[in-house]
Amino acid sequence: MRYFLTLLIVILIIPAQAHAVGIKLQRALDQLKRNHYNYAAELRLDLQSLDPTDLSSAYLILGMSYLKSANLYSRLHNVSISANLEYLGRISNMKGKNKSRMAMMFLAEAYLAAKRPAQAAFRYQRVLKDPGMSSSARDLARAGLGLSLFLQGNRNQAEKLWSQLAGSDDPEVLSELASAFIRADLKNKNPVQLSERALMLSGKSRKRVPIRVISNSILVYTAGGMIEKGLNLVRGADLKGSTFQEELGRNKTLLFYDLSLLKNLAALYTKASIYYLEKALERPKPSRMVFYYLAEAYSLDGITSKSNKAVDAFLTSWPLPKLQKSAAIAIRAQNSVASGKKSEGRITFDILARENWQDPKIIAQALNACSNVLEDCSEIVSSAEKLIQSREDRSYSTLNYALGRHYLTRKNLDSAVSYMEAGRDKSYKNKIEYNDPLLLVDLADVYFKSKKFSEALEIFFEMSLQYPAVRQIQNAMQGVYSMVQESAGDVKVL
Repeated sequence: MRYFLTLLIVILIIPAQAHAVGIKLQRALDQLKRNHYNYAAELRLDLQSLDPTDLSSAYLILGMSYLKSANLYSRLHNVSISANLEYLGRISNMKGKNKSRMAMMFLAEAYLAAKRPAQAAFRYQRVLKDPGMSSSARDLARAGLGLSLFLQGNRNQAEKLWSQLAGSDDPEVLSELASAFIRADLKNKNPVQLSERALMLSGKSRKRVPIRVISNSILVYTAGGMIEKGLNLVRGADLKGSTFQEELGRNKTLLFYDLSLLKNLAALYTKASIYYLEKALERPKPSRMVFYYLAEAYSLDGITSKSNKAVDAFLTSWPLPKLQKSAAIAIRAQNSVASGKKSEGRITFDILARENWQDPKIIAQALNACSNVLEDCSEIVSSAEKLIQSREDRSYSTLNYALGRHYLTRKNLDSAVSYMEAGRDKSYKNKIEYNDPLLLVDLADVYFKSKKFSEALEIFFEMSLQYPAVRQIQNAMQGVYSMVQESAGDVKVL
């Protein structure tokens, strides 16, 4: 997508240089180009001071920034759940007098976040049977168990558990209950009021709002369409903070994290992207790129009908370069598969592969979209592998990454790491300013699954400088590294 970003700079910045406020737009675009999505989104705070003629461009930049953040946090969430299931599973199975009690609680939360409610319910029930658990932990377990049972079709038992928590004054318990209602699609249970009460109680009793309360409130605000409130809450939060610390003996402390945080951030940023892109569309003479990014954002949010309409508007309004046209067609093919028209989507992907077999950027776009929704992308993979043979230059980096990601989704780790390493900038191998952050996340995932723990942790250390919420992944990977190697490892989480 760097080509699209370069094009956007030409579209937006050159006209904006006619007056001074264009500097703010350019600064945001510079941050976006450096993959500092959070800094680019700070443009939101300057909206009131911008000239009205700049608002359309500003909304588009914000829409892009939040869309890229949404994709990044969604990928981070998947890696975090995978790493934490292994880490928490190992801890919960340990024996001895210093055995962790809370590991079972957070393992249940990991299973619930992984959409495995039966496994979550089994572990929540074990928490509730543990006589050494605090009353707060028991109430959190009741909220989680209720949701696990609800998702398995046992609504009556879920309601019985939740009814025991309604009178709580514990902000974390109230926010967990609000989150459960949202995830169960029970908006009639007043989750917004519960969340607001949790935030109010946290403000009264603590110097810093617990990260669990923040994470759950993000979910509630997002579901309620209160995007600005959600973004304001995130801006003041310590996203690297743990939700619980457990002391085991004199020199051992375990940190546990909110494993829904990354997913909740992804959901918020998806909605924020749509919110600002739709505002851009309402301005006079919106950039044609608004339609493209709206198509991508709607598709990410699962709204395929609106995504297809945005694709149609993008394809028919102006003459397009071939790369842009192909990218939009790939989104439509992805939507076809997601809406149940698998054969239609596969045919479109195959046509893209046959008609563009000499263009690495178009083949990479098509392969990425196909890998999102289909197990069989053989024709595109064949085109990509033929095209990429003996190619070392950077113009093929996106194609290398697309092939690597395809093989990662197929659990072929050797091929995945080979292609991803070829796609990474060799001079700045872990710097997000020079590499697609999604590539780095996926490569770290491959390294972890291949037991190359140092390499995985090095990537996340660099990424944590801009995205502190990855601390929960670092903690889990470092923990597994320590147990597998029977040492603290040679990379520390700082």
